[in-house]
Amino acid sequence: MPKEKKETSVKKEKKVKEIKDNKEEITLIEIKEELKNYINDQLNNSYIEQISKANKALIKEKNLKILAKNTLITFLLLIIVFLIYLLNNVGYFERFRSNPSKEAIILTEKDEMKKDSTNNQKEEIVKKEPTLEELMKEYQYLLDKVIISENCQYLEDYYNGNLTNELKNYLALSTLDFTKLTFEDGYNIIEEKELKDAYDKIFSSEYVSLSFDYNNNIVRYINKMSSYLTLEELTKNKSNIVREITAIKVNDDEVSITTLEGIVKDSKLYNVLSLNEINNYQADKLINYEKQLNKITYIFKNEKLINIKK
Repeated sequence: MPKEKKETSVKKEKKVKEIKDNKEEITLIEIKEELKNYINDQLNNSYIEQISKANKALIKEKNLKILAKNTLITFLLLIIVFLIYLLNNVGYFERFRSNPSKEAIILTEKDEMKKDSTNNQKEEIVKKEPTLEELMKEYQYLLDKVIISENCQYLEDYYNGNLTNELKNYLALSTLDFTKLTFEDGYNIIEEKELKDAYDKIFSSEYVSLSFDYNNNIVRYINKMSSYLTLEELTKNKSNIVREITAIKVNDDEVSITTLEGIVKDSKLYNVLSLNEINNYQADKLINYEKQLNKITYIFKNEKLINIKK
């Protein structure tokens, strides 16, 4: 009996040990499995996250490429449309018409001829010379500073184109305002500078200080005074000489103005030099009495009188 009990006790201990060993083995397996699952989960999450980031980067890069491509295509289309517009404007596509008929070709040629004719007419209009009235509006003022009276002692020189220094001084003095001249004891004093300034407005030639006649009144130059002195008070006679412009020619900076001139007094018309009365004068245009009047041409350069031609 004791021996059987002992064997039974040993079997029980062995069995308990086996149970313990089995439990420990099961516990380790579960821990390993749980650890494996945790590692797999971590690896999967990291992989998925990386994949997601990579996908986002690829999508962004793809979108940028698509945008750049679309922009380039749009830009090229705009250039093509603009080139087509330019070519169409210059008639480039006219040559590609399909089988144009002879009649259409003839009509096209006629249109071209008509177009050329119209262009030529436009050029002629542009090149057309201005009318006398238009030229008068632009250049008539040049004659306003060339004033002479029928009482002038230099009429023959004037109408024969002989511009002497005395005549030039006379014309310069005629432009001054006599009411502003210095008057003392029955005579006038004219400062040389005043006369020279008036002279320079009319002529480009050099001014010369010398005595001259003004309507039978001697205007004497006094060197010590640098002034002109008259023995009597000067009076400006109103000029009865009338002018009518018949032609104006312009060549660069030179302007030639041709006029008919005569004396109109008491409703009668006279020749300036001969003083012959013009018959049947009706206060109309001087051109109607051209052969009986004085015809001269004034030549201006840079707005200055340089000559008078008969």
